[in-house]
Parts: sequence; structure tokens; C-alpha cells
Amino acid sequence: MATKYIISNSTNYQTYIANLTQRVSDAPTDTILENNTGEIPRYVYNSAGNYTIGFNKLSFNPGRTYITIGSQTSGTTGQYVGAKVITQNDIEIYTLNETLTPTNGILQNTTIEIRVYS
Repeated sequence: MATKYIISNSTNYQTYIANLTQRVSDAPTDTILENNTGEIPRYVYNSAGNYTIGFNKLSFNPGRTYITIGSQTSGTTGQYVGAKVITQNDIEIYTLNETLTPTNGILQNTTIEIRVYS
């Protein structure tokens, strides 16, 4: 039985890819690498190690949103970065140190990719 492949030049998702940096008690800043959402996201500093990225119209559908976040540079061992959908239009980003304490300053050229599939 032959293997069949489906090849398509079109994507069925909207994507936002950026490198994030966060210092002291400021909201993260982004260097956008790709953004076909038609929106500029807003970043909010909530507390140490806790930030929100929000969109006005982009809707994060359950089971149809893919998020990946990680560092492009070699960071300190024991630092953790994560992200999750918290509302229809918002994603929470969190950073923890080696003792799992929420900590600022861990996002340093950290790449985030968000895809919302139709």
C-alpha cells in the first residue's frame, strides 16, 4: 500500500510569532517575527512572573489553539517558562525560577508562537 501525502500551500490558521523580553516589573516587549492576525497584541504585567498577552478580536477556540514558548538562547538551568489560554482573547505567560517561584527577568529573547486554527 502506497503512502499518500497531502500538499497544500495555504494555511488554515492565523499565526503570531515573536521574541519576548521582560525586565524588572515591566510588561514584556516583543519583536514580531510573523503576524497574520491583523492585530497588534497588548502585553500586561500582572505580578512577578505573570503576564498577559491579549488580542481584541482574535478568539482562542478550545481545541484549536496551539501555543509554544521557549528560549532561543541558553538560559540558566532551572528556569521555567509556560503559557496557556485563560480567556477567549487572552493568554497567560508565566516564568518561574529554580525553586518554582514566580520571577521577573527570565524572558530574554524568548520565542512565542501562537496558532489559531479555523
